[in-house]
Amino acid sequence: MKRKYMIIVFLLIIAIIGFVIYIQIPEMKPIYNIKKIANTNFNNPLFLKSMTWGITYDSKVIVLSTNDEEEFIPDSTKDYVYKGASFLFYRFSNDSLLLYVADKTHIPELFNSQIKIKQIELDNPAMMNLKGNSAFVRQGLTEFN
Repeated sequence: MKRKYMIIVFLLIIAIIGFVIYIQIPEMKPIYNIKKIANTNFNNPLFLKSMTWGITYDSKVIVLSTNDEEEFIPDSTKDYVYKGASFLFYRFSNDSLLLYVADKTHIPELFNSQIKIKQIELDNPAMMNLKGNSAFVRQGLTEFN
C-alpha cells in the first residue's frame, strides 16, 4: 500500500514539474515584417515581407509579393522567395524595381505586376560593403530586413 502512494506522489511530482516547465517555454510564433513599396507611376503596390522563426529566430525568408497579408506562407509560384536571406536592398528605376540580392531566385510564373522586377546578384563581400558603411544610402538604395 505504501508503495502505491509513493508511485502516485512520484507521478504527481513529475506532472507538476512538467507543467511548470511547459508554462516557462516561450511562445515561438514566427515574427512577420511587411513593407509596402510603391512607385507613383503605378497603381498596384508591391510588398516586401519577411518571416523569422525558430528557437533562436535564426531562420528567415524574404518575399516580394503583390499580396498585402502580413502573415504568409512563402509561395514560389506567386512570389519572389529569398530563402535564408537576412536582408536585401532595393530601388525603383523608371518602370522597374531593382532588387540587390545575394542569390537570385527564379521568376514566379503567377507573379502579376505592372512593375518589372530586376534581380541584381551581388557576392557576399559586395553585399557587406553596401551594408557595412551605409554605401547603399549613397547609391539611392533602401535596405529591407
